[in-house]
Amino acid sequence: RANLSDPISVITALADIKAGGQSQLTLQRQAASGQTGKGRLYYTLRMRYYQDAGKVAALDQGVGVRREYVAVNTDTLSVTGQLVNQVKLGEVVQVRLTLTVPEDMQYFAVEDMLPAGLEPIDTSLKTSSAAAEGASLGSADTPSWQYFGQTSIHDDRVALFASDLPRGTYTYTYLARGVTPGAFQTLPATAYQMYQPEIFGRSDGAVFTVSQ
Repeated sequence: RANLSDPISVITALADIKAGGQSQLTLQRQAASGQTGKGRLYYTLRMRYYQDAGKVAALDQGVGVRREYVAVNTDTLSVTGQLVNQVKLGEVVQVRLTLTVPEDMQYFAVEDMLPAGLEPIDTSLKTSSAAAEGASLGSADTPSWQYFGQTSIHDDRVALFASDLPRGTYTYTYLARGVTPGAFQTLPATAYQMYQPEIFGRSDGAVFTVSQ
């Protein structure tokens, strides 16, 4: 029990892990002083990996996630519908997230990291839903449809949380403005069950440019 919660970290290159195959991880008990080494071994395995953001492909492990950047008329803030991967300094772009949730979820979180050259400019998320079993459309503003009880916009990301989320397709949009010129690698948008993180999805990574 003395070392029950002691973590052990192993770091290896992704290139050393077999793609499409199996890699073996061996756990070997080492008895400490005063221990027999014959008791029951409890363990939990977690894997985290990191890739070049611009090369990350979308992945569906129970949740589909798509992120798009849509051109906006900066004067009227009306959306043009054109997909873009760059804006000029001071221009506005709409960030659109689409989630495909095939099963009911619990304790569900969504996080979208902004390109470093963009800054969010509105503090309200506009939400729509098309139920998986039909084509009906509902609004998050109606009392019967407020699944995401917690939403927050930070300088570098947008975060959403739902205690219970029925299956369906959900679209979220928010606006951001180009504030720093440059080409920025952008981490994927991610969605996952907090207590079952193996059920997750991510969008592809991107390179977004803010020009002078």
